[in-house]
Amino acid sequence: MFIVAIGFAAGNVLLSQLVGQHKATRTKTMPYECGKDPVGNAHERFSVKFYLIA
Repeated sequence: MFIVAIGFAAGNVLLSQLVGQHKATRTKTMPYECGKDPVGNAHERFSVKFYLIA
């Protein structure tokens, strides 16, 4: 029964990869931050004070 469940799950994943749309646009690949557009660099350095407080 376990093998049937694994096979069913793998089949569904494979089928969705074959049938689903694969068009990646700039909007779809942009990170989602609470509905707001990201501003600035994500790799910004934090000061040591931030880590002491957080």
